Amino acid sequence: MSQPDASRAIAEQFLQHYYTTFEGDRSALASLYRNQSKLTYEDKTFKGADIMGQIGAMPAAKREFASFMSQYTDDKDSGILIMLHGLLGDEGLRMNFIHTFNLSQDEGGYFVNNEMFQLVFNA
Repeated sequence: MSQPDASRAIAEQFLQHYYTTFEGDRSALASLYRNQSKLTYEDKTFKGADIMGQIGAMPAAKREFASFMSQYTDDKDSGILIMLHGLLGDEGLRMNFIHTFNLSQDEGGYFVNNEMFQLVFNA
């Protein structure tokens, strides 16, 4: 498998794991973060252990993955960059969102080094 194919497979597996776990036992996501990890959620930034507090506080919402777009890029120094665009909510209220992950590698495998989540409001 070539490097771009391997990165794509890792990114797809990561997204499946992340969102399945997010909808279930969110505390199990803790293994994806390290002390240096950062999460920017809307206009607030969280680091290290504070990330799990924010993830636990996020409201439950239906995410539509039938209509999402994701892009991947890899770099030997920065890991794998994943950008996901999707819909959040139900039929009554849907909002677009962008969720970006920068995955890095350490001895434990890939982890979330930097993450950004932003709702996209229609003008």
